[in-house]
Amino acid sequence: MKTLHYVGITMMLASCAFAAQSELVGEWKTKDGKEMIEFTPDGHVRSLAQGIGVEGKYECKADIVILKFNGDGAPPKVERKYAVLGEDLKLEEVDNHHVTEFRRVDKKKG
Repeated sequence: MKTLHYVGITMMLASCAFAAQSELVGEWKTKDGKEMIEFTPDGHVRSLAQGIGVEGKYECKADIVILKFNGDGAPPKVERKYAVLGEDLKLEEVDNHHVTEFRRVDKKKG
């Protein structure tokens, strides 16, 4: 009986992570258009900021999105608290609480 309980909890947590990830799917830009971030349904992310483009993967855990970028000059792992409010996305740096606000520029892909 305990095994069934643990399986149920694991499935519930996995479905919560999927729901959180699906709300991020799409392309987002800052209001001034200088930064862009795109999340795909298969867990890939690409970002453009200060003229530098990076790609990688992402995963969601509760209200944290973990970004793992590839390439020269890219931080290997970045954690951001996030909130999606309608067509707006706020990413908050976990260490210094700097917030970057984005607006959805396309419909959800997925």
